[in-house]
Amino acid sequence: MMRYDLWMSICFVCCLACSTPEDQTQTQQLPSASRIEIPEIHVFFPDSSLTREGPLMLRNGEPFSGYLFQTYISGQQKSKHPYFQGRKHGTSLAWYPDGTPEFERKYEHGKKTDVHLGWWPDGQKKFEFHFVKGEHHGAAIEWYASGKLYKEFHYEFGQESGSQKMWEEDGQIRANYVVRNGRQYGLTGAKPCVSVMEE
Repeated sequence: MMRYDLWMSICFVCCLACSTPEDQTQTQQLPSASRIEIPEIHVFFPDSSLTREGPLMLRNGEPFSGYLFQTYISGQQKSKHPYFQGRKHGTSLAWYPDGTPEFERKYEHGKKTDVHLGWWPDGQKKFEFHFVKGEHHGAAIEWYASGKLYKEFHYEFGQESGSQKMWEEDGQIRANYVVRNGRQYGLTGAKPCVSVMEE
């Protein structure tokens, strides 16, 4: 019995020794988006303390957590971007020089999420995109500055799916096709009734 206990103890110690830091870090998960509070650290871009390393925003060599601001020469606020551990997290906002909204984009741990909205300087809608975990999911709609519809595409987790339409500003159809099982059918804007995926 003592030999068995000794053998089990040795096996347990060996298993611990064989596990790598990489294996252990894989079990660590990012904190829930709803529980994250961005520190009230405000940095105005450009700033010599800020650098980029791949997808990460660093401040003094460390992943930045706080708010990154930009202003126009007039002093009017241009944009506000929240960061957590070097990645955009929360709602990014931008404004035109007169203070009217330019866009509103949402992120979770650096990935686009939820509804992204944009406007032309006169307040007309410019775009509306839907994202899930960084991928287009749902409608992706764009408008000309005149207010006329430019594009209405549909996606499922980053892939075109269903009806896809595009118009010239005068209202003429530029593209009108359907995507089924990854294949495009209809007027794609190049050749009618051809599956672009096969070219």
